[in-house]
Amino acid sequence: MADALRNAAGTETTALPQVSIDAVPRWRKLLNRIHVRSQIGWLTLRYRLVLRAVSLGTVFSVVGLVPLAYESLRGNGFKLAVDLPLVIVIIAVATVVAWILTSLLSYRRSAQRYRNIVIPAEERVRRRSELSLSRPLVEAGYAVGEFRRDDGPNEFYVMSDAVNRHLGSGASIELSLTPEQYELPESVRPFVPGLLRRLLYAKTIVHNGKLAGLRSEITPTSTSATLQRSRYLEAQSSDEIIDRLLWDIHDVEPSTDGRRLVIDEEGALKPLHLTAATNYIGVSTLVVTSDNFVYFQRQGTGSNVNAGRWAPSGSGSVDFRDWKVVRREARRRGQQPNLTMLLAFAAEREFVEEFGLDGFALPKCDTTIIGFVRLIERGGKPDFFAVTRMPMSRSDLELLMARRKQVTFRERGLSTKAKHAILIEKNLRQTVLNFLNEEPEQSIQNYLFGEILGRK
Repeated sequence: MADALRNAAGTETTALPQVSIDAVPRWRKLLNRIHVRSQIGWLTLRYRLVLRAVSLGTVFSVVGLVPLAYESLRGNGFKLAVDLPLVIVIIAVATVVAWILTSLLSYRRSAQRYRNIVIPAEERVRRRSELSLSRPLVEAGYAVGEFRRDDGPNEFYVMSDAVNRHLGSGASIELSLTPEQYELPESVRPFVPGLLRRLLYAKTIVHNGKLAGLRSEITPTSTSATLQRSRYLEAQSSDEIIDRLLWDIHDVEPSTDGRRLVIDEEGALKPLHLTAATNYIGVSTLVVTSDNFVYFQRQGTGSNVNAGRWAPSGSGSVDFRDWKVVRREARRRGQQPNLTMLLAFAAEREFVEEFGLDGFALPKCDTTIIGFVRLIERGGKPDFFAVTRMPMSRSDLELLMARRKQVTFRERGLSTKAKHAILIEKNLRQTVLNFLNEEPEQSIQNYLFGEILGRK
């Protein structure tokens, strides 16, 4: 399919600027490792995976205080009251130290016992070829598509032309928030230490931010949808384990298969409201300037997805704070927040962050949602696509980019200075196809823009 699209683009190409990939500084990797360790500790504590360690820490601290209490009472009956603040401090310090030591031991033992095994490439290909869709997805017009990579394994996705037309028509899909925060399934929780241990030594930059997940399937007649709050590391332990077997070494057979969170026993992809994953929302946008230039950017080496590949102008996850901002603004206007508002805000925020334009007074943009897919390699997570019309010329925009000092701390290592502007001569789809033809290192999002625009 990708080859056919590239052939349709023609042979005319333009030379890309010679750019280098921004390397992740060593100090940034160190800070990221500290951050990941602390967040893994928070996650294991939240799911009560280290309660035994906490109990042991408390016992050790109390036992350690017995000699102090005995000496205080034997020397002077009133001395214990005088030393009470010191006693409280010692209890607190001893509990924390003992908890840290026993937690590290418990974590290490858990990671060694509850292991995860990556499924071989041949088996992944077989699974994808046998993938089917549940009845609700078929009735909504969804079909499985394939992105044939030249520089890596093929990627699969699910898309519906009818749903894309519904979104492109400006349909208002009202949003509500479920009060319950996302919870990892019981079958996965023991494996969290082992699943997240790989992030400690990976070259990618990780932020365990709060994300917005989608708990409703998008259909051609959707008028409402439900969001749910989750965390990035929870997504890494659910959506991103579709190709992993979870194995307790005390068992003969694997305890569970990661794909069971999103694929049923018959091998059919579940609707979003039936999955056990976070369904964290992704959004990508192509920014078009007033003089008809469209921008692409190259992802940094610290990006967990598409590292070193060319991506749209703005691409990332919908943060939970995006929802709070949109909800607050909608209430101020006396409106009900809807999906278009949320996606437009998140897409424009991603563009501003990745282009280092924070702090600049930018004109109001016009963002249109044009498509929706579910990415199979990412656990069937929902991804939306948009086009943002910016009332600013290329020269004015690049003047602002030249004035920027640096990207935000959050974006360091994730985005690069490699930004590529292309003049739209015929139409946006043809421009995207030309870019796919001239540069092989592409994200699946760029390919899907070509697919979606071609079916409008």
